[in-house]
Amino acid sequence: MLVNKRAISTLALIILLLCSAVFGAIISYVWVMASYYNMPEDKTLLIVTDVSFDATNATYFNVTILNPSISNLDVNISAIRLNVESKNETWDIKSAEPSLPFLLQRGTKQTFKCLENWGKIAGENVTVEPIVLEGAATKSYPYQTPNVKLQVTPNFNITESVNYFNITVQNDENSIINVTISDILLFGISVKQNVTPSLDSANFLPINSSLTYTCNYNWESFRNVNVTVTVKTYEGYEAKYTTNKLPGAILSIQDVKFDYSDVEHFYVNISSSEDSTASASIKRINVTLEDGSEITINQTFPPLGTPSAFNSVHPNGSLTINCSWNWNDYRDKKISVKVYTNEGLTVEPKNVTTPPQIVWDITNVKFDLDYTNNFTVEVKNMLCSISGINITRIMLNGNVTEIVPQFAFLGNGDSVTFNCTIDWKTFIGQNVTITVIREDGANISRTVKIPPVQLKMEEPAISELLGPYVNITISNSVNSIQNVTIKSIIFETDNQTFTIDGTLTIPELVPGGYLLKVGETITVVCRWNWVLHLKFSLKVTIYTAEGFQISEVWYPRR
Repeated sequence: MLVNKRAISTLALIILLLCSAVFGAIISYVWVMASYYNMPEDKTLLIVTDVSFDATNATYFNVTILNPSISNLDVNISAIRLNVESKNETWDIKSAEPSLPFLLQRGTKQTFKCLENWGKIAGENVTVEPIVLEGAATKSYPYQTPNVKLQVTPNFNITESVNYFNITVQNDENSIINVTISDILLFGISVKQNVTPSLDSANFLPINSSLTYTCNYNWESFRNVNVTVTVKTYEGYEAKYTTNKLPGAILSIQDVKFDYSDVEHFYVNISSSEDSTASASIKRINVTLEDGSEITINQTFPPLGTPSAFNSVHPNGSLTINCSWNWNDYRDKKISVKVYTNEGLTVEPKNVTTPPQIVWDITNVKFDLDYTNNFTVEVKNMLCSISGINITRIMLNGNVTEIVPQFAFLGNGDSVTFNCTIDWKTFIGQNVTITVIREDGANISRTVKIPPVQLKMEEPAISELLGPYVNITISNSVNSIQNVTIKSIIFETDNQTFTIDGTLTIPELVPGGYLLKVGETITVVCRWNWVLHLKFSLKVTIYTAEGFQISEVWYPRR
């Protein structure tokens, strides 16, 4: 008898497939029915039978929910809840297709497209369950979202520039898909138009690969701020990175000074705030003239341009730049001085006026309380002046004084000391205004305070007969308006400082000091071995409890 073995094999295969299908159906039935096998007849149970996440599109996920025929009621589903186990987070999703709330009838199931981006929880274990308006039990199982992990590393490097920063995006080696970068955001605001290379071309990021972008965006205003950078992909994934507080420097031009002895230079002092957290280097200095034209200062000291320790300003520090520019032909004009840094920091310009044709000043005023009928005034015509000046009058608080010399011509760089006669005794201890007037009527004034106390000191007396003692004679002027208390005496010589022991002086200065009355003279005997210091100059300073002091220096006799 002939047997068709091929037909028997085919039949056996068919029988096996039918058995597998029946067995699989039985298993599925048992799996589903197990959820409500022991459920009372008057209860309603919703079962999440499937949750699917599309790795290529993280903007939604699908949830299939079954309301079994043995449930007691039709159920209104108001939202779908997603629980993220590792982060202890719960999302209640109300945006879905079909829309929620949704009435799920008994004996039916429905697949919902949940319109919620799950990219930030990629690779996490989650559970999904319906939220119902009526009382009903729910049953769900754990699921894992596709593992797609991005790492963002921004680099805000102030030593390079505040006009840009770099971002490196890494697709983790354990990610399951390649991604395509779609956007870069700073504090939630897109900066993709500022990114190079362009995201329109260099945006494909394979698994276990990285891309680095430069964002041409000035971040100077983010000093001491925690910055959040976000990278998004076309597949719906995003990664965030929040920095530590960014470094920064606050610079300002403190002063612009012109050297009155040199018309070819001026000085710019730049300071950095105590709130600065980084150093900055000066790139160049420009001067803008009244007509709007701008001059770049090409010669400076220290040299500018390439960052160095010499042209850097450190936090809570300052730097003075010597600038070469001949301002002699640009007198009495308004200019704006601008400072530029290598890091691109913003420095507020400083508006100043160049020196006038004639630069002159009151350089010293001296009152001697022992001679209250006259005082001296020193006037100088600076070297940068383009001509000499004639001084004709000097006034004290608006009162004309008799001056000697009565008339004085001051050439460039000349100075003259005038002896001014007037009774000023009633002004002791007060502020007075000194006004110097030129022949052409121009004048300058200075306000000074006449001291209420004048102390004088005679040369220290030493003698081999006295031994290791020095006599210091001090007087309080007869025209002083208050007594003073001598508290201490300091000797300085040979790079050493000696505080005289007030318990050993005669009279004693410790503990209460010595009251030196108006018009009184006192000699204080100080214990000090002067023999060891005869070859050196001696500076003596006397301090009073009222804050007055006097210092004199004596030099060794040859």
